Amino acid sequence: MQKNSKSKFTKDRFIIDTSALISLGLIEMIEPVLSIAEIVVPKGVIGELEDFTRYEDRLGRIAKKILTYQENFIIEEVRLKENIRYLDPVDNECYNLARDKELPLITDDLKAIKRIGDKILTYYSTFFLITLFLLSLLNYDDVLELIEKLRTERNWRENVIYTETKQEIIKNAPD
Repeated sequence: MQKNSKSKFTKDRFIIDTSALISLGLIEMIEPVLSIAEIVVPKGVIGELEDFTRYEDRLGRIAKKILTYQENFIIEEVRLKENIRYLDPVDNECYNLARDKELPLITDDLKAIKRIGDKILTYYSTFFLITLFLLSLLNYDDVLELIEKLRTERNWRENVIYTETKQEIIKNAPD
């Protein structure tokens, strides 16, 4: 977050893809994220979430809940200027939007990060857990519980998202 001359905080903007929104929705963190950041999504992300809602499974229920917040999202029409090979169309929308707006992309898609991570700034969805923790909006025990829930629910095991996030939380643990 940035501070302006009137000592009020302005919310930073982030492009957030479907995978990251699902992760944040899984742990019911959309509203806390909206309290500290502006969520920008291409129309394709809304379409993917709507596709999930057709199913009465866990992901369908999460997508429905996320879509209840869409009036708080900045939804952008995207014109593809660059098509990254092997990325699906919505990931290409997210990439182009992030590049054009010069905003970080929040994604939990490790394959996408490998293809675009050297072209734009990327973070995992857990960036917000760390930020909320550092702002004292989440306490240490709660943030650890949330990362463990994500690990289990997203089947992350010991992947890079889980290990890097847990290390960062522990590094900033209260004494």
